[in-house]
Amino acid sequence: MAVTLIDVLVPYESRKGILQHLCAWDVAKLDYCLGRVLDNQERDAYLNPMRDIFSHIAELESLLKGGMKLVLLGNDVSKFHGRLKDPGRYTRRATRSRRLHIYLLGMFPVELENQDLLDRMIEFSVSEDPHPARVNYDKRAFKAIQSQRSHGTFLISFGVPIYQGRIEDQGFWYPCQGTPDRSINLKVYVPCFRDGILGEANLRPSELSRVSGHHPSFCKLRTLWVFLCVYIQRYSLESAICLSVGKEGGGGGVS
Repeated sequence: MAVTLIDVLVPYESRKGILQHLCAWDVAKLDYCLGRVLDNQERDAYLNPMRDIFSHIAELESLLKGGMKLVLLGNDVSKFHGRLKDPGRYTRRATRSRRLHIYLLGMFPVELENQDLLDRMIEFSVSEDPHPARVNYDKRAFKAIQSQRSHGTFLISFGVPIYQGRIEDQGFWYPCQGTPDRSINLKVYVPCFRDGILGEANLRPSELSRVSGHHPSFCKLRTLWVFLCVYIQRYSLESAICLSVGKEGGGGGVS
């Protein structure tokens, strides 16, 4: 008697051993093709969209409970969440080569005192081992920033590499490789020291079309300033997230 895929995945223990090694998007497509075999508990566990970005979900959930915050920005955030609820509709509408562009900010409270938790948040990375030089720098930067202000947030760098042994004088968006779902084009924000002091993240005009849905060529820069004052209310980070636009070389800010 031939054994089909559904014969393997219908028994709970069998599919548990398989699904825990798949990203959320692959689980959603598999569940859809098999006629919705997952129960509510499994859907909560395996259709968590963070499993498409991060490999170490248990550590992520622990840090989120400890006070770390993540903010997803970009035009594709709604698609990123919605495709897990209706993979059939998403695949019918999406082009085969279409990648989701996601921008990620990470932060935790400056007043955090638990040293073990603080170290783990600074060392947290998306999918690869954190770069030791970046981690050491961020730990020193945190102490310096904490000595200047007793509240607010500290922007984390996700342990990305330091190129040529030189710390950047401007914050930038770093393209991450190796996310569990390879159809995601993920960029994480890496702050410079000034960003840490001011609690800002740079946003250049060339990135506006990805983040805000409005291409810079559609209107003059001055008009964009006015538009962003309204648009920023769609995001929230503590009291607010403020978007500003600077020249292409100098950047703007998300604070």
